[in-house]
Amino acid sequence: ENDGRPNRGAIARRVLLTFRGTGIQTVAIHSPADGPNSLHARMADECFMIGSGGSSSAAESYLRGEEVIDIALRSGAQAIHPGYG
Repeated sequence: ENDGRPNRGAIARRVLLTFRGTGIQTVAIHSPADGPNSLHARMADECFMIGSGGSSSAAESYLRGEEVIDIALRSGAQAIHPGYG
């Protein structure tokens, strides 16, 4: 049930839209359950899967801090948006 607050995908899309037209390249991460065809992943210039096993739980994907840092280093990201929640 949606309580009116944006979900993690909506937050990611807002951040990505902010960078459109600035010349700043964006990198997104997606869980196995969300997949590379999720809207926020398609909006980014580059995307990486985080987590494994098909889980959509944040703890098993988006909150894996060491994996987030590894992806940032591999992609050459210069900043990380912390998301929401």
